[in-house]
Amino acid sequence: MKGAILEKGEKCFTLLKNIFDSINNIQKEYNWLVSGYECYPQNIEYSKKLSGEYCWMTGDELTDSL
Repeated sequence: MKGAILEKGEKCFTLLKNIFDSINNIQKEYNWLVSGYECYPQNIEYSKKLSGEYCWMTGDELTDSL
């Protein structure tokens, strides 16, 4: 289990697409608990999904949300 916690007031951590490309999109093989986010998705489906304190996403959903 790996994660990233921002503690120094950074605006963002990194571009996930670059990380996913570098690990050959293995993230698609897992389900993801996403929490502590601040985002403003343009896709209404993702906006609803991310309206709570946390959400579960499949690897495909996480990848497609970028």
